[in-house]
Amino acid sequence: MNKITYILLTLVVLIVFSLKGNAQVIREVKNAFDSYQQNRPQEKIFVQTDKSFYLTGELMWFKVFIVDASGNGPTILSKVAYVDVLDKNNNSLLQAKIAISNGSGSGSFYIPVTALNGNYTLRGYTNLMKNYGPESFFENNITIVNPMSEPEQIAKKKADLDLQFFPEGGDLVGGLKSQVGFKVMGNDNMGKNFAGVVINQKNDTVAKFKTFKFGIGRFTFTPEANSTYKAIGRADDGT
Repeated sequence: MNKITYILLTLVVLIVFSLKGNAQVIREVKNAFDSYQQNRPQEKIFVQTDKSFYLTGELMWFKVFIVDASGNGPTILSKVAYVDVLDKNNNSLLQAKIAISNGSGSGSFYIPVTALNGNYTLRGYTNLMKNYGPESFFENNITIVNPMSEPEQIAKKKADLDLQFFPEGGDLVGGLKSQVGFKVMGNDNMGKNFAGVVINQKNDTVAKFKTFKFGIGRFTFTPEANSTYKAIGRADDGT
């Protein structure tokens, strides 16, 4: 074997060894990264609202999407998401806890008639995201306008509707899924088109309802024992 051939073979061996070493390093780096991801999983959240401008007394409908930050697939970690509406001083106006299934969940807020005019921050996050600070939260701006100025006018509009509920069997039983009929009538004794939600004492949306025809409708609801609920909504004419 001449000197030139020996040098070439040596170079080939060194190159192969170097490539093999790099591949091993790459595997080790990948394994370390995978281990880090498993030990410190992260999520990304997005909250989609039906619009960005609301009047007081309206319902804000929203949907929450959560994905795994490493693969952008639906999260399997968080089963609950939190959605807040904050004023300009970061004081909470509205809060909701949303159940997450297959990476998504939905809910609604009733914009209180006492809310002030201004821009508000819609914030979404999970308990896992708290480990990484507020910079990992979802935030978006919404605008709320309060056209009412006199409480007497608000009280009068509320009295313009008669909303009655008729639970299946006459009563709601904790833990038992029930059909609930309802009727919405105006001062003229005519049925009203109406849409609303049922919320619990934590302001979580637990049911949605909407009239079918002539101010009459029906929805399914499973109450919890020792809990209180209230219904809020709005007719097509704004009452």
